[in-house]
Amino acid sequence: MTSAKSDLLEIGAALRLLAGRLNRRLRQNTDVPVGATALSALSAVLSRGPLTVGQLAERERVRPPTMTSMVAGLEARGLLARRSDDSDRRLSWLECTEQGRELVLASRTQGNLYLSRLLVRLTPLELDAVRTAVTALSRLLESEV
Repeated sequence: MTSAKSDLLEIGAALRLLAGRLNRRLRQNTDVPVGATALSALSAVLSRGPLTVGQLAERERVRPPTMTSMVAGLEARGLLARRSDDSDRRLSWLECTEQGRELVLASRTQGNLYLSRLLVRLTPLELDAVRTAVTALSRLLESEV
């Protein structure tokens, strides 16, 4: 294996572990009554919706039957609502309810506050490095969608 490939594998492994730890810490420091996957789906509908179940499953990279079950749970909790398509009654669109919107926004606020409490500990140089890394990682992930 070449040195460059080995270096990329090492960076990837470190990033994977760090992302997992950060995700766990965010979940531990936010008070949200739904799981991370359901919250992600709800967030996607809020930011990209209205979406069909199929579109949401594709966006969240889960199988449609899995998403159908998750959507049913979110509907039962009053966080998502379905609206029939005007031109094709077989098609329904998912939209966040006001309660769903409030839950997503509260979760984001709690997570942002937690992260800001951590980031304040960094030096200005470290903070600039984090800002640069966030920009680069966002670009990488957006290119995959």
